[in-house]
Amino acid sequence: MKNNIKDYNELVISLASKLSRTISIVAEKLSVKPATLSVAINKLEEKGTVERTVSATDKRVNYLTLNDDLDLTEMNNLVLSAEIDMLKGISKKDIDITKRSLIKMIENLEHHRTNQ
Repeated sequence: MKNNIKDYNELVISLASKLSRTISIVAEKLSVKPATLSVAINKLEEKGTVERTVSATDKRVNYLTLNDDLDLTEMNNLVLSAEIDMLKGISKKDIDITKRSLIKMIENLEHHRTNQ
């Protein structure tokens, strides 16, 4: 498990779907502790990147969303560039096989985790 978030892009990318997520869910997705994530959220909130909303039903729960006015063009370009570089020389067929294999591995791990 990571002890800190060195790159805030991970947090922003995890929220990019525009769905509200709780701090606990995002922390689990990024493999960090909620307290560690709170520090990053505070900094991104100060910059206007992330908005935090308190749950109407449980004041202990905070939901996170990206600011609607946020321009993710630069981040999208970085991700696309990294993806292109990462997949150079690998055929589409091999990429598809790898995707299917990884999806099956994740399903197997989730099944194993729920049956313990």
